[in-house]
Amino acid sequence: MTNLSDYRLLCFDVYGTLIDWESGIIAALEPILSKSTTQFTREHLLETYHELESTQQTATPDLPYSDLLSAIHPTLTARLGLNPPSDEESREFGNSVGTWPAFPDTVDALRRLSKHYKLVVLSNVDRASFAKSNAGSLQSVPFDMILTAQDIGSYKPDPRNFEFMLSAVKREFGVEPGQVGIKSV
Repeated sequence: MTNLSDYRLLCFDVYGTLIDWESGIIAALEPILSKSTTQFTREHLLETYHELESTQQTATPDLPYSDLLSAIHPTLTARLGLNPPSDEESREFGNSVGTWPAFPDTVDALRRLSKHYKLVVLSNVDRASFAKSNAGSLQSVPFDMILTAQDIGSYKPDPRNFEFMLSAVKREFGVEPGQVGIKSV
């Protein structure tokens, strides 16, 4: 299928596609960065974060994403040569997901698409973090199904996540895999 009209269901990897996770991470790091005189490039911060996130996802595939962020926060600050964060600062970093901003055109686009397609979330975050994002920057856009790493027990790019989603939408909506458009970064 090459035309959007060939699909019955659109599946989104929310963070990076609908929500600007990069700006969210940078903003969440600001409290600890503001205590230092060291300057970091955005690229360096995000690369360091991504490396630690990926390693932690592999080591603890069933850890809720907000807990995963809290867990990597001390290592992230150590890698950056910053003072160790308090437990509260690490928890705040982990809970920041719900405050990450949506891209400017996201909400309007989702509302328009929802008139023609089933909308499904397949995300690496946990249910509580997604609920905060949806109530916040996604302005309570109604999704037909929400599937998180917490539900599946693994993080993408593990193929089990996609297999789980395809099975769930076939069972719930009668949508065949070829009728699913997937947007992932």
